[in-house]
Order: sequence, then structure tokens, then C-alpha cells
Amino acid sequence: MTAAIPLVQYLFRRLKELRCHSLHGVPGDFFLRALDHVDATGLRWVGNANEICAGYATDGYARAGYHAVARRTVAAPRVGALFTTYGVGELSASNAVAGSYAESIPLVHLVGTPCQSAMRPIHHTLADGRMGVYAEMAKQITCMQTNFHESGDHLEALQAYDEMLETCVLRSKPVYASIPSDLMEVPVPASMLEKPLRVQPSPNEEAEENAVVDDVVELLSAAERPLLIADGLCYPFDFLPQANALAQLLPTRRFLSVKGVLDESNLTASWRA
Repeated sequence: MTAAIPLVQYLFRRLKELRCHSLHGVPGDFFLRALDHVDATGLRWVGNANEICAGYATDGYARAGYHAVARRTVAAPRVGALFTTYGVGELSASNAVAGSYAESIPLVHLVGTPCQSAMRPIHHTLADGRMGVYAEMAKQITCMQTNFHESGDHLEALQAYDEMLETCVLRSKPVYASIPSDLMEVPVPASMLEKPLRVQPSPNEEAEENAVVDDVVELLSAAERPLLIADGLCYPFDFLPQANALAQLLPTRRFLSVKGVLDESNLTASWRA
């Protein structure tokens, strides 16, 4: 492996590691350099008419991955990836990202920001000079954030980025990373990619898990008319095989959020969440 690669290639290759093959967005002034590296990392750029459409397309891309997993498609993506520009671009996409957060969709939102020397009151603020206001907004609709400008140490920021991607998959929620335009092509050690991302959940304590299973079986056995209610969290957390097995044994109702991934042969009703 090459000794050093541009920082943005590192970010993209980690997305590829999560089987994300498409990068959605609208080209913006603060991340045009990054787009020069899309082809080199094997990603496909999917341009959109505006950022909110790009956000919803990314959400749909991640959802399609879940449906593929349900059908045992091994190469299905684990996350969707969105790249927007600072300020107006990320604000336009925020409604879609908030929807992904509400419905537990793993979406990675990358934001190209002004260069570090320009991180002072400029025209892209809300006319009040607060450069960090958009990142503060993102904290409300993402489960983890990485700011390459605030870190001051590229390697620490990359480690935080890796942890952020792991959290995105394990919690099945959107995450947010802001990258200054002058850091996009800073060389970083390619050797850091040799350490794989840890996206498998830690195993439960066997005794605790057995106790919970015993409690559930006891409750079902004692119930006169047991009913299974399934919702959209079945597939973000890889519970589909178990949910489908239970659906064959019990009368089942489901929320519309699980439409298309749960076996419907034994359903008695559908509810809107």
C-alpha cells in the first residue's frame, strides 16, 4: 500500500470498507478538490439537483441496503454517504438527515468547510459571525460528529472519524464530519487503513441473555392471546431472521416502516407509525 494518501481518499476508502459505493451530493465551493479523488477510490459520484434531494437519495440508498440484506445480498451497503458544502448546502440537506435520524438510518454526512485560515466571520454565517453554528445544529440530528478543524491533529481526527463510522453502523444513526477545504489533500499514512473498522456488536453476556430469553418464553407461554408487533427497527439491528421466525409462530401486526422486509404471510394488520 502507498505510504501516504490524501486525507479525503482515506475518508472515501473507509466508506468503501462499509460497502458504500456511491457518494451523493451537489458540488460545492468548499469541497471541489475532494471530488477529484472520487474515481481513484472506486466510489461513484451521484450528483443531485439540490442538497435536500441528495439527502433523501442517500437515505434511500441506505434503506435499499437493508432490503438487500433481508434478501441475503452479501454486497449490500452498510451506510449511505452524503457530501455537501458548508452552510447553505448542509442546511438544505438537514431535513433529510433529521428523517434518517428519526427512522434509524445509517447515513454519513460529510461537509466541506472554508479553509482553516478563513474560519473567521465571513459571508457564509447567519450574518452574525458564528462559524460553528451549523455544526451545532448537526448535533441535534446526528449521533456523533467529527470536526477536522477543531482537532488540530490529523491522525487523531482520522481515528475519531473511524470511531464515528463504527458508531454510525452500530447505532444505525446519521453522523456528521466537517473537513476544511485546505485539509482535503493533506497526506496521511495509508497504513491506518490496515486496521479494519469494528462494526460487529459486542456479544451479550451469556447468562444475562439466557435470563432474558427465559423471561420472554415464560411470558409468551402464559399469554392467552399472544401478539407480535414488528416495527422498522427490525432491520437496522439485524433482527430480521428472528422476527420472521416469530412471525410464523404468532399472529403478527407490523408498522408500515417494516413493509417489504418482514414476511407478510401471517400478518393480521398494518399500522401507520
